[in-house]
Amino acid sequence: MVIRKTSALVESAILAAIAVIFTLAGEYIPILGMFTNLFWPLPIILCGRRNGLQWSILCLLVTAAIIAMLVGPLTALTTVLLLGIIGLAMGEGMRRNLSPGKILLVGTGASIVSIVLSIAAGYFILHIDVMKNLVDSLEQSFSMSMDLYQKMGIPLTQMAEMQAQMEVITKMMKISLPAILFLSAPITVLINYWGARKVLSRMGDYYPWFPPFAQWQMPKTAILPYLLAIALLFIMKDRQTHVLYLLGYNLFIFFNVILVVNALSVIYWYVTTKGKGKGLFYVGLFLIFFSQLFSQLAVIVGAYDILFDFRKLRNKPAEEEK
Repeated sequence: MVIRKTSALVESAILAAIAVIFTLAGEYIPILGMFTNLFWPLPIILCGRRNGLQWSILCLLVTAAIIAMLVGPLTALTTVLLLGIIGLAMGEGMRRNLSPGKILLVGTGASIVSIVLSIAAGYFILHIDVMKNLVDSLEQSFSMSMDLYQKMGIPLTQMAEMQAQMEVITKMMKISLPAILFLSAPITVLINYWGARKVLSRMGDYYPWFPPFAQWQMPKTAILPYLLAIALLFIMKDRQTHVLYLLGYNLFIFFNVILVVNALSVIYWYVTTKGKGKGLFYVGLFLIFFSQLFSQLAVIVGAYDILFDFRKLRNKPAEEEK
């Protein structure tokens, strides 16, 4: 027991040091910031998987204390809220040997909670409106782009058209900013899950990967928020600044992406099971991302598969048991 506690203490200390190094690298070498932020939860995940929730919480607290002393309390607070919660949730999920799909759900939920807490902490504690700052940064980037185009000597007629397009894009980005932030949650979880598996396998601790992409299928409950979004958009169509309309719009965007991913899985299943060339899948992928018509068709395909189990994936386990 003493040996195991010593081992857990040493591992937790090493992983806390790695998390601190990630933070320092992101602070003082900006080009590494994106990489270190993506993988920052990884040491906490590994600590949770190897030693349990108690040790991963301790590891996170020690990391936060060191960051507060070396960089500042603000960085420590935002790092713990935004990334530490993801690490705790995923580490505990892996400790309990949850399936990859459940790890993704737990991690995504924790990531969304951490985003909300970070925005709330910024607003109520630091008096910083994070969403407004993001919108202002977006508007500044568009303004700089227009200035650049003007210096390049683009004709005024084209400039007017481009400015009108940018204003429409800016308006859409403002409305859909929460959905964009929340869509980053499963991406962060997937990256860290991939990294955790790679490190654990080196340590002789194998953890399963997701099933083949052709077998991915969202639960039926995923269709309910999408229907709610459509209902809110229809009911509040004449009040586009109302919070319910904004909620519906962001839910619509978020679950549109979910349904498109499900549709891509259906296409990949069809290509692989019917012996078609994988080039057909890449053509479909291209059309979905660059054609509004095909993207809408993909949403319909994704929703149909979720509701009616087009690939009969939900019946497979029962058939295998027989």
